[in-house]
Amino acid sequence: MDHSLAPSCVTVALQSVQARLARLEDLLSNLAHLHRKDLMMRYGISARTVDRWQAEGRLPPAIRIGGPLWRLVDLEAAEQSGQLPPPQAQNGVSVPVSVHPTVHFTVHPSVQV
Repeated sequence: MDHSLAPSCVTVALQSVQARLARLEDLLSNLAHLHRKDLMMRYGISARTVDRWQAEGRLPPAIRIGGPLWRLVDLEAAEQSGQLPPPQAQNGVSVPVSVHPTVHFTVHPSVQV
């Protein structure tokens, strides 16, 4: 029995798993949303500032599901571009990110993850 192929097979399998995990992380990152209160905590701002930033077009568009929700990926992109300040840590702990409880997802069998 030739065992010289075993390590390369394991490497290929591991790379496949890593690629699938990266794809799954991308899919899940689109589900992370911040509520208004989370946004206030993330940036250390008041509700009036959230309203002002929305009116000025400084915030990415909100999704309306029982109230405004902002996608984390959109906020992070705005932070990277300098449109929004970097998030503030609360007592050394990063601010919360929530997946909205009414949002459910399934991966269709035809989609390879």
